[in-house]
Amino acid sequence: SPYCIPSLAQVLYVYLFFFFHHVGAFPSPFCSWGYFIQIFVHPLCHPLVCHTTNVHGFCEVYFFVVIILTLCPSSEWFLFPVFQGGTVNQSVPIVLPITEGDKERLENCSSFLLTYGEDDSPVAILSAPEFFPHNKEERVCRQWGTSTREHPYVKMVMASGDWLVGGDLKVFERIRWGDGLDSFRLTPNELRKEFSRRGADAIFAFQLRNPIHNGHAILMTETRKRLEEKGFNHPVLLLHPLGGWTKADDVP
Repeated sequence: SPYCIPSLAQVLYVYLFFFFHHVGAFPSPFCSWGYFIQIFVHPLCHPLVCHTTNVHGFCEVYFFVVIILTLCPSSEWFLFPVFQGGTVNQSVPIVLPITEGDKERLENCSSFLLTYGEDDSPVAILSAPEFFPHNKEERVCRQWGTSTREHPYVKMVMASGDWLVGGDLKVFERIRWGDGLDSFRLTPNELRKEFSRRGADAIFAFQLRNPIHNGHAILMTETRKRLEEKGFNHPVLLLHPLGGWTKADDVP
């Protein structure tokens, strides 16, 4: 049974977006459609069990739109064969914002090099790039439920480029930060091996950027209880502490 069932309005929303995208004429402001659907349509999402898929690079336009619209794309979105076979619990689009100048300089390239750091160390090649408008207000409202710039990540998104570029990535080598925590940063395949070693028959994940408090503990305990009630014998928690910027009223 799918966790998220798209409504007719949501399907129409995506169809219209793709139509305008391919003819090169985006309505202005595009995000007003999003606000209309956000007010009248609320997808029924229950991401209790973690179901992941391979991410090959930064989101192209169709992936970006479906993620921010449903928070958990599924095979019910018959438009996109990439989702066939089940529901994908992915509520955060993986995107690469760029400026207008970057877009004009790169839009005729079949691929380009991504670098990082003061020495511009080569990191990856992005191939078959697809450029599309970065609808920032809609993105932050759907992802965080607010557009206030007092939220640190909303502030970052609003200050980023006005365009997004998606495409497949070829990464040269494993990314390492050299901060003493690299041994804890496991790849998806490494996580799968660890789950198997622990004999897990269900995985539930909790990702947070603040220290764990009582409310978090209750959510994790209750989720495990519900999974056991559904018949799972050994559900395993994936605790994913990001660490990150905090708001003024966050737990320090």
